[in-house]
Amino acid sequence: MDRYEEIVKDFIDNYNFCTIKKEYYHNDKSTDYKDEIVANENQFLQDLLNPSFYYINGDRTKTFHNKPLIYFLENHEPKVSVRTFEECMSDKKRPFVLQMAIHPFIEKPSTIKLAFFDKLLNNNNELIKRMRNGTAFIFIYFGYEADNFGKRMPMNYHEVFHWILKEYQIPRTSITILSSNLKKNEAISPDTNPEKSFSTIYESAMELNSFKDGQYIDYDYSVDEYIENIKKNDVKRVLRMNRTQLESRDIMLYYLYRSRNINDSLVDHTNLLNPKSEITDASILEFSKTITYLQELNKKLDLKLDNYLEFNTSSLLFIKNMLPLRASDIDDSEKKSDNFVFSNSPIPFDVYKKSMISWVSTSLFQRKDQVFLNQSIFNPILNYHPLVIAGNHLTHHYLIDKEYKNYDWLTNNSVLDEASEWEIRLLLSISEIDKLFKMPKDKLINLIDDNHGMIDHNRQMLFECNSIRSILTRFHEITIASKKNEYV
Repeated sequence: MDRYEEIVKDFIDNYNFCTIKKEYYHNDKSTDYKDEIVANENQFLQDLLNPSFYYINGDRTKTFHNKPLIYFLENHEPKVSVRTFEECMSDKKRPFVLQMAIHPFIEKPSTIKLAFFDKLLNNNNELIKRMRNGTAFIFIYFGYEADNFGKRMPMNYHEVFHWILKEYQIPRTSITILSSNLKKNEAISPDTNPEKSFSTIYESAMELNSFKDGQYIDYDYSVDEYIENIKKNDVKRVLRMNRTQLESRDIMLYYLYRSRNINDSLVDHTNLLNPKSEITDASILEFSKTITYLQELNKKLDLKLDNYLEFNTSSLLFIKNMLPLRASDIDDSEKKSDNFVFSNSPIPFDVYKKSMISWVSTSLFQRKDQVFLNQSIFNPILNYHPLVIAGNHLTHHYLIDKEYKNYDWLTNNSVLDEASEWEIRLLLSISEIDKLFKMPKDKLINLIDDNHGMIDHNRQMLFECNSIRSILTRFHEITIASKKNEYV
């Protein structure tokens, strides 16, 4: 039995796991957040200890992550102990982990304390006692965000977390938060002290989501099939998926339209300039200022994108009238519930067989203090798509750090990755994608084919999903340190 299996065995044999099936809402009626969920149930860790979690399409012969671990989970007795919160509190013999998800409140992080932690911990002396003696842990899933928990006014996340620990006199190892910010402590602002905050695991928490969004996965799809598929005449050169409106993504669409490369692209885009596509004089002015600045940078860098970055109101209005653009017929044909939020819906996998490469934009790539790898990166990798990334500073660096191979055979990633200004990174990604549009299609196919081993490697790395091992190992270290009254 290797060390990883020993860790998993310890969790299964010696811990109970629970959640609280309740939604905690913002309780300040004077703000716009009054109806938003602050915290709710989560079962992230207990899922990782269940062998069926790793079955693809429900087939136990087709799995992702670690086959020896899955075999161990299938054959080990007992199975993971899942209880109610009340049952965990009543069982004095076994430590337990309470799993919850917390949602971001960027403008007012104190909401997390007031609306959730205070309601959980106030007058709950037994829970506090057990957190102090290392027999109760709270695991907070914050994996769909990449916040660095600093640089907020008047009080940042770290200060709120320290406030909680100090008020309830509980050790930092009693509460662990999972964040998807791969920049880790490099991103923590100098005005905060993470040693006074919750224990934090920085990892690619979204990596496994490509296997868990309910879609059918073509497990046996080979890289050779992908190469044969992109030779078809009806396959578009570039896939450009956009679920959430951002100015940078509007600019990418503006380029595609102005260059006419939209005709050889598969595009998904809903709103323009703002989440409601309200075209006003103010929004047009703001967009024109950004385009004008990009044009200045284009000339300074001699990228020869002048015609595509010339601001034109008529072009903007024409694009507005084109929307919404849908890359998949599935999005239009599915019946949606009353509370359906399109931006949160999974990207249908059929789009990857209708296109050759993905031009992706990571969330909030303007921010210098984060690197966030999510489904905009991992879904294309699952389907063999080479990537052109408009991302955060050093996105490629951290992708390589996770043992994925670089796409420097396709684009000039070192220059694109290291540019400190987001406008320059965006402009360089436009320049790189423009070169690929101008490349003869048969040459592009040959280039991809020559590097098929690299894109196959990246798919295999995604199937290994090493972030799972990292998260479980790190959380185990935290729980052990808590029992020893140590800080890690």
